[in-house]
Amino acid sequence: MRFISYILALLAGAALSFEGAIYAELGKTIGQIETSFYNFFMGSIIMGLLWLFFGKGKLSYTFEAPKWSLLGGVLGVVYLTSIVVSSHSLVLA
Repeated sequence: MRFISYILALLAGAALSFEGAIYAELGKTIGQIETSFYNFFMGSIIMGLLWLFFGKGKLSYTFEAPKWSLLGGVLGVVYLTSIVVSSHSLVLA
């Protein structure tokens, strides 16, 4: 299982290196904010399916977690939208 974790981490890093260029190109077609929305919409569908079939945690305990730990979602939006806007400005696509 540890080997699979290393492979998944490697693939995630490789995908991340292409992310900015892909979002810049998509942003030219549908708009920058729309690109971020599309990413989170598709990600929500995929994660929802993964959660439905493989989830083992208790999503109902979300608001019992430390409040600062819920900032991950907000920071994800800031991170992704910053990539989309800056990659368009830097002409990565």
